[in-house]
Amino acid sequence: MRIENSVRFVKLDNTGAELSSNTLIWPQVLDRSTGLIWTTEGNDACLSWMDAKTSAAGVHVGGRDDWRLPTITELLSIVDYERFEPAVDTNFFRAQRSFYWTASPVAAAPAEFAWLIGFGSGNCLIDFQSYRAYARWVRFAG
Repeated sequence: MRIENSVRFVKLDNTGAELSSNTLIWPQVLDRSTGLIWTTEGNDACLSWMDAKTSAAGVHVGGRDDWRLPTITELLSIVDYERFEPAVDTNFFRAQRSFYWTASPVAAAPAEFAWLIGFGSGNCLIDFQSYRAYARWVRFAG
């Protein structure tokens, strides 16, 4: 059963209070189907995988400091394959039409490669951890 995005995603203010779906400025989004809270936007500059992972320590959205880079499964959960460039619901998320790091290293070579999600079309790929891509942060609700 598919949960409609207007019910699935909820805009939140800096205190974690729910906002109207037509609110124009919101810093975070609750995904009711996963219990995850996402930053509305990612970073402005491309980073290496290690820098993307450590950048979460500097994220202070909603008065919280427990943000982290999402796993591949988590980041794929917000891809909307009925959309293109970006393949994400822009009523809730802002995304570059580019690649975003996940916290997931590639099992075959965990010291060299990590997984990325492309928000142009929603594709997955691996690349060297030195490759530079965007980051988006997530945390568990609660």
